[in-house]
Amino acid sequence: MEKSQIAQIFRDELSQQVISIVDKSKGVNQEVKIIQTNKGKFVLKNPHKENDKILKEVVATKLCSEKGIPVPKIIYSDEDLLIESCIEGIDLDYLETSKENFESIYFQIGKLMKTMHFIKGQNFGSVNQNQLIGDVNSQEEAILSWVPSEIQRLERLNYYSQQEIKKIKQHFDNNKSFLNTEESVLLHSDITDSNIVIKDDEVSGFIDFGDLSVGPAMQDFAFMYIDHFKDYKFDKLLEGYGEHNFEEIKFYAFCWMCWLVGSKIEKQEFDEKFERMKKLFADIWC
Repeated sequence: MEKSQIAQIFRDELSQQVISIVDKSKGVNQEVKIIQTNKGKFVLKNPHKENDKILKEVVATKLCSEKGIPVPKIIYSDEDLLIESCIEGIDLDYLETSKENFESIYFQIGKLMKTMHFIKGQNFGSVNQNQLIGDVNSQEEAILSWVPSEIQRLERLNYYSQQEIKKIKQHFDNNKSFLNTEESVLLHSDITDSNIVIKDDEVSGFIDFGDLSVGPAMQDFAFMYIDHFKDYKFDKLLEGYGEHNFEEIKFYAFCWMCWLVGSKIEKQEFDEKFERMKKLFADIWC
């Protein structure tokens, strides 16, 4: 969006004067800008393709705030853009602090995730209406709609041998029992360090609910497990959360790595993160 357009929106809809605009877009899916006005600091999001990201943010932040979970406050939204309060602090993936403070932070995250998962949903999969209702009737349908195709992509890329692909397929088939569940709760679906804001060594907010979905709670641990497996941080996260199913967490991490590893191979991004993720992937299905 042009600066003049943004200034007009803030002037006409919020009676505020824009002082500065800083681009904070992390990817190609949406435009994200930090707006400083005469009345405060705000985040403006303008999805390029998936406009339901706006609806998801509105639904998720409303329900989470009602449970006392720190999230942005929606200031303005329409079918094309969203303006929300800017949570003060630093993204967790940039934070430098002591091990003791990190232990406390990840314990807090676990407790807040538990509270988040008390919010019940209906059906399964992506949320695309103004209620917490998934777009398919079963968790099996939700997962089968994309994981098998990601495994097929891995096979087409010829990075893994046929014997390895066979093991990957077998691991998926052997764990399909996890899909026979009636549990449907609010899932952030992208809980990573980059989507958690910290201030004074306390969690000041969960952000970016644009991938909001509903399903079994253990699915929400997948990315944290991938990023922090064999790490004290993940252990403290689970301790803060309480009762959990570790094997189920590993299964959903496996599902997401079918996509993540395949994407890295397709783009030939054979970096340190790829090697680490590939090792975890193999540790699960071998």
